[in-house]
Amino acid sequence: MSPARLAARLVGWWSNPTPAPSAMSDLIRTEILPGLFLAETEHDHQIIDSISMGDNKKPYAKEVADWVASIRKRRNDLNIPFENLQRFISNEQEKYAPHFHDSGTDPKRWSDYFQKMWDNVSWLIPEKRKELREAVYQMVEDRFRGPKFTRQFLEVLIEVFADFRSKFEQDRQKYWLPRERSAQNALQTLLKQIDNHAQQFMMLNRKKVIEDDFQAIMQALESIYVSKVEVKARTLGTMLLDGLREEIDQLLVDLTAFEGVLETVHTQLKDKELVYTRETRGLTVNGILLYDDKEIAAAYDKTVADKEETLCQTLSQQILEELQIRLFGLYEYDALKTKDLYQRLLGQAMDVFRRSSQLDISTARKFLEQYPTVEQQEAQIKTTFEKSEPFLRLSQEQKKLGWEDKLEKYQKLVGIQGGSKPTDPAVGMILPMIRKTSTVTEKEIRPLNDPYHIFFVQELGAFPLRLIEGMERMRSLYRAVSQADKNPLHTHQDFRQFKDIMPETSNERQARYNLMLAQALGLVRQEDNRITGFAEVKFTYREKQTGFDKTEVLGTTWQEAEDYLLTDQNRRIAELLDEAIRAIGEQAVTKFEKQNLYEQLMAYLSHQEQSIPGGRDNPDYQRIHEAVSDFVKSHKLFIPSEAPPVGSTVATPTVPAVAATAAATTSPGASPTNPSSENLEKYTKLVETCYRRGTPSETELHLLETFQKKYGISPDMAQAIAAQFAPQDTIEQAAAEFGLMFRAFLDNDGEIDLEEQAQLLELQEELGLTNEQVETIETNIREELGRV
Repeated sequence: MSPARLAARLVGWWSNPTPAPSAMSDLIRTEILPGLFLAETEHDHQIIDSISMGDNKKPYAKEVADWVASIRKRRNDLNIPFENLQRFISNEQEKYAPHFHDSGTDPKRWSDYFQKMWDNVSWLIPEKRKELREAVYQMVEDRFRGPKFTRQFLEVLIEVFADFRSKFEQDRQKYWLPRERSAQNALQTLLKQIDNHAQQFMMLNRKKVIEDDFQAIMQALESIYVSKVEVKARTLGTMLLDGLREEIDQLLVDLTAFEGVLETVHTQLKDKELVYTRETRGLTVNGILLYDDKEIAAAYDKTVADKEETLCQTLSQQILEELQIRLFGLYEYDALKTKDLYQRLLGQAMDVFRRSSQLDISTARKFLEQYPTVEQQEAQIKTTFEKSEPFLRLSQEQKKLGWEDKLEKYQKLVGIQGGSKPTDPAVGMILPMIRKTSTVTEKEIRPLNDPYHIFFVQELGAFPLRLIEGMERMRSLYRAVSQADKNPLHTHQDFRQFKDIMPETSNERQARYNLMLAQALGLVRQEDNRITGFAEVKFTYREKQTGFDKTEVLGTTWQEAEDYLLTDQNRRIAELLDEAIRAIGEQAVTKFEKQNLYEQLMAYLSHQEQSIPGGRDNPDYQRIHEAVSDFVKSHKLFIPSEAPPVGSTVATPTVPAVAATAAATTSPGASPTNPSSENLEKYTKLVETCYRRGTPSETELHLLETFQKKYGISPDMAQAIAAQFAPQDTIEQAAAEFGLMFRAFLDNDGEIDLEEQAQLLELQEELGLTNEQVETIETNIREELGRV
């Protein structure tokens, strides 16, 4: 395909693999860095001078020299006597020294000279990073340099800056600091010496000796303060180089991303050309391919010829102007923008070939040339038209649900250059054959502004995908594959954005509910794998054949666990979980057990409301609410006037013995919430022994507490087990049960009717309560409710 070939050549033109020079280091030091004012040579210190520049645009080393010259001039102007020279020099130094204080690490506490140098570095780091990035942009765009040159430049620049940094440290430690100390020592000696010489009035050549002393002192002063400036400049210079190194590292990352974008687009364009020019003939296609590989190459040569460089330059300018971006800016492109770049490249290249007068290709004419007889022509058109019909079988079962009343749109179209009124004689010859061999009407022959294609289209639309026969089985297979391979047939990683096309069945809904209920009842837990360290959602159950506890890993997340239970191949595990949940609900027989199980579910629901973002308004919470509500209704766990409403906030309840036992048979670990069945059995025997002779002693209770922690028994579970063996106050229980029914009847309408009174009498006899006890219970409840 000629446009794809031209677009690929343009991307290769952008890559511009110009050979990089062998002496890159010399080029950087002598040409590139001087242009960026970052050169450092024996005679040119652009970095150091930029850092030590004062407010008057003069390096502080020159400021020091000017200050020393001013002392000489002031001494001459004032004609200072020899005996006063020491005091004069010391006074001048005392006034100048405060410019060079840098105690502490806070630059705000430094003296004015050093603060200015710090400000210089603070400005230079972002400014030079910006200039360096701009230089890279220009190198990438430069036809004599390009990305390959730029990469070598950045890699060698790291080495050059490392040399600069090492030189700064070496000069600071081995030259300027020793020079400062030496000058300080010399200054102290010279100050004493000039004063001694000034007192020796009888000394021969006294004037010359004192003059030599004065000049030596001036040199020492200049050396001290110049050294201070040079030391500070090199210390700050390493900071500047470190900041530039960060920018170089980022530029290398960006350059890699830029090269990746070009490589991706170039590969896509080459693949497109390959498919159209070499591999398409090996594909099974619904149509007739009429092109010839040689014709494509000839069309490219006629259009591009010797203008490829000019075309690439023109196309590059057009595309980059459309995108409002410079060439190196393509490093920022993500997959979506890269796809847009690909389309723009291909589109601009196609425009070049559309404008070319060299191309005059007619699909209709080539068809007539390839199939010369009328019989061949009509046969090929008929076959092609029939192949365009969608091969789709609709599910009769789904159609019976009422889809036959929905609009099903059937459409047949033929797209051909000029439509039913062509200007190409070849198209005019083909149209009668199309009308004869197909069922299209005149209105269904549409004009196509493309001489290179003839399209036959038959569409069946306006129906749900679930109407396709076998879609349910396809969905089941899809789930199985997605479980085995986390990226099976998807072209998009976030495949969960696509919703399920099939209605949810009752079994699927119950499987989702069961996972939520299993979490609330402690049957399924999420914990870290001790070997891998990664979280896993586990379901532990007891095998009926062996009595052994077996653990099944449902996934690494709750969503994966849900997918696991919905997959057909895992139906046995889903059924086992369903049985375990039903067993917990069915084992709650007494009102006490129902109430405790109900409160356990309410506590879980309250916890979810607090932890899920949005609380009750979140759809996830609403699904959990529905699951709990169905379970409560199915097992009649709600007892009026004793249980809080669904979704209300309640205290964490005591786990009933039935639920505790069920949880125990499904949990292998020895954690506080999921003890193993073996540990639970041991602890239960120990509790039974302690309560066998009545209430345990303090020593026995302490022993129970020790084994409770050892076996991983939660306090709530331990309390539930103890309740099974602790002595029960039967009269209090009977009174509580009678009062529960009496209160419920009284709350209905405020009165006890005949039928309700009969039920109360039957319960009284069943519980063995006396008339006096019943009267006391009823009186207390009436007083509590204010209905005496």
